[in-house]
Amino acid sequence: MPDGIFYFLTNSQLLTLVAVLEFSAAAAIWFLHQIRLEAKLFIVAWLAALFSIYRLGLIMSGDPTPCKCFGDLFGWIGLPDHIIKGLSAGMLLYLLVPSLAWIWLRRKIGAPTDITVSPKHLI
Repeated sequence: MPDGIFYFLTNSQLLTLVAVLEFSAAAAIWFLHQIRLEAKLFIVAWLAALFSIYRLGLIMSGDPTPCKCFGDLFGWIGLPDHIIKGLSAGMLLYLLVPSLAWIWLRRKIGAPTDITVSPKHLI
């Protein structure tokens, strides 16, 4: 079934494209040790902003179906559409709000912007 915004792509093509985008962002955050913490937060915020714009486009187009960001996972489980919409909106806010808040807070308190975080520091 075609998407409400990307009508020229099938759902599987769109999910594949989004998966490549998500994995690219995750790889940049995980493997690029030399980029600053603020840049990593920006990558997460940028990705969440793209998802927000997509969801806003779905709402504005009047598409009644929930976002297909989970594929058919919740359809298989049998969750109603309003629960799926709430879960996807919650996950979007989980990505967007903390990353923007950390960027804002770091700039407000004048935290050094040259801090790098690598996976070695997380273990």
